[in-house]
Amino acid sequence: MQAVEPKPIPSRVRPFEKTQAPTPWYMKTLLKRDMAPTAEEYDRLIAALWQGDGPMDTLVEWMFEYGPGDAKALIEQAVVKGVGTIEDCPQPLLDFFETLETPPAWIDQELVEEGVRFIHGIGITAEYVLRDLALMGGYLLSGFNQSLVLTGALNKGAAKRIAETGKWWIDCTEPYGLTRYGVGFKSTIHVRMIHSLVRRNLAKKPQWDSSKWGLPLSQIDMVATYLGFSVVLLGGLRKLGVPVTPRESKAVMHLWAYACWIMGVEEKWLVQTEREGIVLLNHTYMTQSKPDDTSRELAQALAD
Repeated sequence: MQAVEPKPIPSRVRPFEKTQAPTPWYMKTLLKRDMAPTAEEYDRLIAALWQGDGPMDTLVEWMFEYGPGDAKALIEQAVVKGVGTIEDCPQPLLDFFETLETPPAWIDQELVEEGVRFIHGIGITAEYVLRDLALMGGYLLSGFNQSLVLTGALNKGAAKRIAETGKWWIDCTEPYGLTRYGVGFKSTIHVRMIHSLVRRNLAKKPQWDSSKWGLPLSQIDMVATYLGFSVVLLGGLRKLGVPVTPRESKAVMHLWAYACWIMGVEEKWLVQTEREGIVLLNHTYMTQSKPDDTSRELAQALAD
C-alpha cells in the first residue's frame, strides 16, 4: 500500500513554539489545564484545516453527477418530508440521511430546550454580543476571512448576508426547532449544503491559495464559528452583567453542540462544557493569521 503524503502546514498557522505561551495561574486554575495545545492537539488542528464536511461534500458531488436540478429537488424533499417519501431513493441520499434521522445517544433534547429558553430569556442582548463581539471580533482572524472575501459574502451585500445568518440563528433557537422536522434542523441542512458548494467552488479558484489557507471552510473554521455562538456568547453576556448559572451554561453548550452536529462538525470537536470550549477556542486562534486588510474591509461592511 502506498503511503499517504502528509498535508503541509498552511502558512497561516502559527509555529508550534509560538503557541506555547504560559497560562496565567488564574486561567489554569479555572480550566484545570494549560491553554496551550499539546503537540498531539496541535497536529490534530493542522490536519483538520484540510478536512471539510465529508458526508455533505460527497452528496454535493453526487448532485452534480445526477443533475443539479433534479437532485436538489430530491434533497429538498428528503429534508422536508424524509427519505422514506422518495420512491427508489438514490443510495447517496439514503446514506447521507441515515445518520441524521437518528440523533446520537449523547443528545439530551430537554437540555437543548433549556438552552433555547435561556436564549429567549436574554432577548436582544444576545444579538449585541454576537454582532459586536463574536462576529466583529472574528474578523481579526484573517485566515478565516478569505472565503468570505472571495465569495463577497459579507463585504458586498453585508446586510442581506447578516440577515440570512440571523434567520438561521432564530430558527435554531425556536422551541423544538432542532428536532428532525423543526425549522432549525431544516435551515441547518440548507446552510450546510451552501457551505459545501462554496468549498467546492473556492477550491477550484486560482485566487484560493491552499498552501496559505488550507481547505476553504475547513473543520477548524467551522469549529471556531460554532464556538462563537456558545463560548463567546456566554462570556460576552457575563461582561454585560447578565448572570449565567452552571446549568444554563451547560444547556447553551449542549444546544450548539447539537446544532453543529447537524451542520457537519465532526463529533470529536463538539464540546459539552464551557471550560472545554474556552480551551478549544484558544486552540483555533492558533491556526489563524494576524489581522490584515480583510479584517478592516469586513469590519467596515458590518459597521455600515
